Amino acid sequence: MKRVEVWHWLIPDRLTGQRRRSQHRMSDAEASAAYPDAEKVEGSLEVRWLPEPQSEQDRIQTIDWRNQPPRS
Repeated sequence: MKRVEVWHWLIPDRLTGQRRRSQHRMSDAEASAAYPDAEKVEGSLEVRWLPEPQSEQDRIQTIDWRNQPPRS
């Protein structure tokens, strides 16, 4: 399992320009890509455990197995 930390962020409101708390939690990478000057809201950390992505080799083997014709 992969540990992912997500936070609420203080971001600029597009209408007023004032800083407001984000509606959704985002990782550091997501927040910095969308809002370069975003700041974490202390105490809003949420740790999520996500399954590891399937390796390319495992995915190919699964697809190959499913596409085999039925045995006689």
